Amino acid sequence: TYNYTQTSGTHERNVEWSPDGKSIAYISDKSGEFEIYVQKQDGSEPAKQLTKNADTYIFSFKWSPDSKKILFHDRKMRLRYIDVESGAVTLVSTEKYTVPGDYDWSPDSKWIAYGSAPKNEFGIIKLYNLETKKFYDVTDSWYDSGNPEFSPDGKYLYFASSRDFNPTYSRTEWNHSYSDMSKIYLVTLAKDTPS
Repeated sequence: TYNYTQTSGTHERNVEWSPDGKSIAYISDKSGEFEIYVQKQDGSEPAKQLTKNADTYIFSFKWSPDSKKILFHDRKMRLRYIDVESGAVTLVSTEKYTVPGDYDWSPDSKWIAYGSAPKNEFGIIKLYNLETKKFYDVTDSWYDSGNPEFSPDGKYLYFASSRDFNPTYSRTEWNHSYSDMSKIYLVTLAKDTPS
């Protein structure tokens, strides 16, 4: 074990190795505000500050599978990604009712799946295409859904959803209770993929 960053007096957190194994990204307040930094995994070069002029608190981030982008969310309820090479930041979504904290990259790094909440605050799953910048609703707002994850082959999208209604009747409160409603579901992402 050794001190990788050697930055006394700095708060660093949320460290994550890049999928290609060449870099390590983390969040640091070295500049006075929390920003995302990236550094070669062997520590041979100084850390590069990716985000700049932070206007709010960055919660967490996730590398794209091709190690070229980092997706992150913040307290202003924005979901954005940054190009590691150029530093260009792209806004994916600004939510109105909840922080978009559950998201995932497709294996080819061309799609983002994330949880969004409409006015009734029942989470829905959305897909965002990086090339066309178009959005697609995977689920509707009838059931609370979240935590989307792409399958390793990119053919399916897994998610958790509360749509199992098996009420029990309370003998003390004289009312119905709904518990254990959530299960794991999947959807196919192409018409020719077997359901």
